[in-house]
Amino acid sequence: MSEGFRTKKETVPRYLYKYFPNGINALKVIQDERIHLETPDTYNDIFDGAITITPEHMNMLLVPDNVVGAIVRYTHRDHKSEVEAAICDADFSECENMREVADVLITKGIPEDVVEGMCHNLVYSFKNVKFPNNLISCFSETNDSELMWAHYGSHLEGVCLCFDTTLDPELFQHAQKIDYSMHRPTVTRGSFDMYFTKSLIWSYEQEWRVVVEREPNDCFISTKSCVG
Repeated sequence: MSEGFRTKKETVPRYLYKYFPNGINALKVIQDERIHLETPDTYNDIFDGAITITPEHMNMLLVPDNVVGAIVRYTHRDHKSEVEAAICDADFSECENMREVADVLITKGIPEDVVEGMCHNLVYSFKNVKFPNNLISCFSETNDSELMWAHYGSHLEGVCLCFDTTLDPELFQHAQKIDYSMHRPTVTRGSFDMYFTKSLIWSYEQEWRVVVEREPNDCFISTKSCVG
């Protein structure tokens, strides 16, 4: 497929279920043979699909075009002038990430605690950042959870559709089971664990996901796997 699917290998169940708050939305899935994709910022779990990094992850951050401006912006106000003066002739062209930029700052005589303060402020700006071009469709292994009906089925008045994953292997080969954990995942370059890891408090959902990288305005994905 040409889609930018995010996949981890897992054996997908024969049937997966999706809850809807009303019959209109469910009927459109059947009639249009497509499923709506959501962005994580619409979910009730504020940590869902979010990344949070620490200064130890500075090697994940690419160097911005205006690197000097970024350095000054995230430097404590008491040190902005001296930092700006010290790096006016610094060469960051060989730096591949912000950790290497930080190392250059230290060679320019900027105190290490000031540099680490800048790093801390920079990574803090990435707290709970969610990427708008990674879209998700959520499914469940169960169709008889009272909590699921209450939360996603309009307090038992909605609809739950059944999808036969064998009827659309091209789509559901990308489905991934959620890992429920007490710990949030460590995000590394190229990792998408933040989409497939949730807190233990959500384990009743028995959730599976299809995650697709595409523009937010392209928010539907086709399937003929709905069987009722």
